[in-house]
Amino acid sequence: MAAPQDPMAAAREIMQLTRGGDDAGALALATSALNTFPNHPLVLRAASEVYLNAHDYMKAVELAEAAARLVPNDPGGHLHLSVCLARADNEARAVEAAKRAAELVPDNPVVLSHVATMLSRLDENETAKALYEKALRLEPGNAQDHYNLATVLQFLGDLEGAEASCDRALTLNPDLYETQFVRSRLRKQTPERNHVSELETARRKPGKLPIEHTIVCYALAKEYEDLGEFETSFTVLKEGADTYRNSIDFNVRTETNHMAALIEVFSPEVCSDAAEGNPADAPIFVLGLPRTGTTLVERIYASHSQVVSAGELPNFLLMMERLAREAFPDSHKNKLIEDALKLRPAELGAVYMKSVAARYKEAGKFVDKLPANFLYIGFIRRSLPNATIVELKRHPMDACYAMYKMLFNQIYPASYDLDDLAAYYIHYRKLMDHWHERFPGQITTVAYEDLVADQEAQSRRLLKAAGLPWEDQVLEFHKTKSASATASAPQVRSPVYASSVQLWRRYETQLAPLAEKLTAAGIDIS
Repeated sequence: MAAPQDPMAAAREIMQLTRGGDDAGALALATSALNTFPNHPLVLRAASEVYLNAHDYMKAVELAEAAARLVPNDPGGHLHLSVCLARADNEARAVEAAKRAAELVPDNPVVLSHVATMLSRLDENETAKALYEKALRLEPGNAQDHYNLATVLQFLGDLEGAEASCDRALTLNPDLYETQFVRSRLRKQTPERNHVSELETARRKPGKLPIEHTIVCYALAKEYEDLGEFETSFTVLKEGADTYRNSIDFNVRTETNHMAALIEVFSPEVCSDAAEGNPADAPIFVLGLPRTGTTLVERIYASHSQVVSAGELPNFLLMMERLAREAFPDSHKNKLIEDALKLRPAELGAVYMKSVAARYKEAGKFVDKLPANFLYIGFIRRSLPNATIVELKRHPMDACYAMYKMLFNQIYPASYDLDDLAAYYIHYRKLMDHWHERFPGQITTVAYEDLVADQEAQSRRLLKAAGLPWEDQVLEFHKTKSASATASAPQVRSPVYASSVQLWRRYETQLAPLAEKLTAAGIDIS
């Protein structure tokens, strides 16, 4: 590749190649441009983007820091540095860099909004709220920021404020469809207060993207269910699910083959070296299928004086992938399981613990509540043998229906079709049974139905599993002030309720094909 002659043109071309997916071309040009213009801030930032995209986060941070030093008053440079630091698991410095960007242009609503978004991702929701509010004082007609503020208020438990912000956003821009979905979930809709008419109008509006139509249908289905109009609710829900499923390229065999491969490779011999892991006992992994009570358990734990919630962290898988990539740079990504098994368990455990250090600071224990960590229990147990692992179970049909009616967008793609969902659930159950067989007595299983029936008894089991003394305040988890950035954020602000137990029975006819497949696989749905 010819050496670039102009640094600004080189930076633009690097970004074009990166955004166009030409990683090799972007890296080659970035290398050449850095050699020619080693101290040009735009070249440094563009090259930083290349390394960020290549998951070389340390190099990305190094280049971003150099760019920020050269132009210390550029808020964009500090915001980019914040992104790099966050990806490199240096969250404390990421927060500092983001706040510095806001300090440089305190009256620029665009920058304030970007910084607020970054801080919310870093669980600095109180500061994010203040910045969104300031941005909206400067630019009150920004519908997107009213929606952004609503999401932060929801995380912080101000559900009335969140609904008011949603209303303002939709008044300014009725086509901000995601706002419809968030608003529908903030409370139970009633005959006197609902948005059915507004949502039906949006449902009939032509020209929407598939995801936009899906969002409207899911919001509307939720409101019809709240109103007890179950048949209509399922009809609308299926319309939305079918629309989304038809818009994505997905084969459920990719998911089920992955689970089958984990069962195959985790032999008794592979599982026997757990003693070689990192000795840390701080992590409490709460996992299982989504919508099975994982957030409820997270909040119970987080109400204890010795525990904080770190949220839904992708860190364990990311650290495993990073170490495997560094150890086997020429390996194919489809060999992750095989490569990860060759890693030293203690090293994986140590790297994971380092990546979450800023999340729990002085607390004795922390909750890592990523449901999909159920896939990696074998790796977790090998690398962190003293960690607490809690599995949430729920009636198979309630669990599947809860997933089917939740819009996950880009995750859990099996949840938009009942046949896909049946296959996914069957293999999930096989994998969990395998983990219990390989690690007997090392996974605490809590049934959602038992938790809502006798919260105190199950809370005592949960604390005992994590080696924690009893504290009465865990029974009032809904009063905990910490943020909750999950789909269950509205529910965790209320005491335990049992209204969703056996809810699938309302749709027994519509869910019959799912029930037949689960029963045929030997799964009890009685």
